[in-house]
Amino acid sequence: MDDHADFRAHAVQLLEAAGYEVVGSCPDGRSALAAIVALRPDLVLLDVQLPDIRRVPRDGAGWRSLTPTRVFFA
Repeated sequence: MDDHADFRAHAVQLLEAAGYEVVGSCPDGRSALAAIVALRPDLVLLDVQLPDIRRVPRDGAGWRSLTPTRVFFA
């Protein structure tokens, strides 16, 4: 989840090349939350500088109520 399209594309390429299945890529926090709930991924790489996501605690507490997904903040 990152607001820079080039970064998202590169991250997807790197993760897929390493054997991971990428199930979603989102440009903003609002769509990221919707995708996490809908797709239930095992792992999320999240840009903490997204303008509409800054209110979420960086310890991931706000995410744990939605899903058992592990969130890594970058």
